Amino acid sequence: MQDAERQRIGRDLHDGAQQQLIAIIAKAMLARTQLHRDASRADATLQELQHDTRLALGEIRDFVNGIFPQVLADHGLVVALQQRAARLPFAVAVDVEPTVTVERLDPPLEATAWFVVSEALTNVAKHAAADQVCVRLRWDAGLAIEVEDDGVGTDGHRRGNGLTNMGDRVAAIGGDIDVAAGPNGGTVVRCHLPAVMRGAST
Repeated sequence: MQDAERQRIGRDLHDGAQQQLIAIIAKAMLARTQLHRDASRADATLQELQHDTRLALGEIRDFVNGIFPQVLADHGLVVALQQRAARLPFAVAVDVEPTVTVERLDPPLEATAWFVVSEALTNVAKHAAADQVCVRLRWDAGLAIEVEDDGVGTDGHRRGNGLTNMGDRVAAIGGDIDVAAGPNGGTVVRCHLPAVMRGAST
């Protein structure tokens, strides 16, 4: 039981706070590059870093208190992913089918979807050298998720602990996940979660 709890804590740290810190490191590297080209842009990036660091600190505090990202609990998956995407050092479009926007999922399923997309975005930041990413959410007898980037392709997505953790989380609720070459280059992560939607007002 203690081993299972340690694994859960380690997985949550990896999927939550660690991803935020990786994004901060990537943005810090961007700021260093900008310093040699455009000091005003570097200053703006550093201001964003201050904001992102405060948010990461808040999420670490939430984790210590046993809480998933507060925005996920308060406002749902779409808003949480939009805020997550806004803190990354590359362009991320979040394309959501209207049905997914107006409805909520059961909390464990929202959490799984959050971790899958967050992990996929972290892999892009670490390995893909991408300029653009598109996150797509649609309803297809469950929640269908796609995260597509224009980076170096599947060779850049190392099949390490991150993808293993994604697979474990998805399998635990009866879903499936696949990582493949994108239709126009890059990589696409596809995931299907057999979710039961509930009204946002319930």
